[in-house]
Amino acid sequence: MLSTRLWIGSSAQGIMCEVGIECVQGLREGTDVKRILVAFATVTLGLVPGKPVSTAAQAPQSETVTIDAQASAQPFPHYWERMFGSGRAILSLRESYRRDLRTVKEATGFEYIRFHAIFHDEVGLYDEDPQGRPIYNFSYVDQVYDGLLQNGIRPFVELSFMPRQLAAKPILQPFWYRPNVSPPKDWDRWGALVEAFVHHLVDRYGVDEVSSWYFEVWNEPNIDFWAGEPKQQAYFELYDHTARALKSISPAFWRLGTCNRSRRLGGLFHCPLRSAEYPARFPFHSRLRG
Repeated sequence: MLSTRLWIGSSAQGIMCEVGIECVQGLREGTDVKRILVAFATVTLGLVPGKPVSTAAQAPQSETVTIDAQASAQPFPHYWERMFGSGRAILSLRESYRRDLRTVKEATGFEYIRFHAIFHDEVGLYDEDPQGRPIYNFSYVDQVYDGLLQNGIRPFVELSFMPRQLAAKPILQPFWYRPNVSPPKDWDRWGALVEAFVHHLVDRYGVDEVSSWYFEVWNEPNIDFWAGEPKQQAYFELYDHTARALKSISPAFWRLGTCNRSRRLGGLFHCPLRSAEYPARFPFHSRLRG
């Protein structure tokens, strides 16, 4: 068992205690408990649940850490609380979803929310007439984004997945709502869809508002969310058509990126960084793994 002792306070005064609730209970009023807890976390980072502990480490130990509560400090921004991920677009039309959104907003002050499938057929954005001409319907799109903005949250727009009528093939990912992960049957039509979509957003919310949003090209194309062949080159094509459509509307749309499952899978899909014309501003998102 590791017994860690903390000296909390200045060199002249403070308290010595075993790590635990007694430390907090013994503090004088006005002490910055958050700084103490950060120090506690730092001390105990080596204790990973489920990780084998050597025989030597099992012997009783003690360690003293001195914290000067009067020392200069610097901000500790909770950057991970700026954005949350949340299912798929259509769920945001539920009142229970919006109630939870307000609760989390009140607790964390977060600014952006990201979800899948704004182009999914259940949102009803894209269709084609008997002659194959595109038909756009922004009714649910408006309700989705109106609901976020009315609650003080901006969208982190993931441009996905492929509308059935625009897909080259019916390639469905195993998620229960069965998103189509096929490339488009026509790259120019994909670009036209993105352009019409963003034009509509600008008309409704204004270029200043929409340019403060983030736009992400697809979701995790390096795994089974993307069925383009060859996988990497087809995604390059998707990214370039999407970026070109966005930039044709306004150069203010600079918050554009791609999305990998994890940096650990290598550089295969850090592809837009190769492009001087349409560079990615955020090359991947990552998931924590033990």
